[in-house]
Amino acid sequence: MVRALMGLPTPLPEGSFQHLHWKVSVDVATRRLHATATYTVLQTPSSTDEGCLALAVEGLSIESVAVNDDATEFKVIEMSPTSDQLHSTLAIAVPKQVVAPYSVAVTYHLAKPSLACHWLDSSWLITQSYPSYAPSLLPVPPQLCMKFTYTAQVTTSALATVLMSASLTGIRTTGLPWVWPPLHVLVVPTALTLSFRSMATPSLVVVDEAAAQSGIPSFEPSVECRDEAF
Repeated sequence: MVRALMGLPTPLPEGSFQHLHWKVSVDVATRRLHATATYTVLQTPSSTDEGCLALAVEGLSIESVAVNDDATEFKVIEMSPTSDQLHSTLAIAVPKQVVAPYSVAVTYHLAKPSLACHWLDSSWLITQSYPSYAPSLLPVPPQLCMKFTYTAQVTTSALATVLMSASLTGIRTTGLPWVWPPLHVLVVPTALTLSFRSMATPSLVVVDEAAAQSGIPSFEPSVECRDEAF
């Protein structure tokens, strides 16, 4: 299926993605993220696209992909310098027998700075899910018209504090994740002055207690920022 694909898969129409569950482990010491993004999808791909679903990615190391919990074929189609595409495309084979709604789970890791993922001094991590940044944090639908709810489960050091663009529903317990429901509002420390746009995808702040006591660090992104695409 994926091997027979010619060109990029056609993006699914608006309303095809219902929900995202983002399960992420944040290693502050090594500056590494390991995550699984699981989408609930309401429409199957067209046969003209060899039954392949498209997600936008940028700089993510894809480990595995599953449809309805069964491993499936995938390939990353890198962005061509001459193309008008802003990101690479993750093409995912959806078996013909699959009917909607179905789940698509992408497991990956990120071990380097990206447009969306900024590691600051004193072990701070701040992510930005602007439309052109989000594919460098997690696989997302390639078109901007997609809207969906999300939940997130974040696991990190017991000494770290996690804040997110959502309301906390779980109880902080050492060794266990924090759990968030669908998007509500962003809550950040009063001393931290940042501006986040309302997004369908998660934005995340992680800071350890030592950093919090030492004050607010200067914001020094590790990569250059590009203009947003709307």
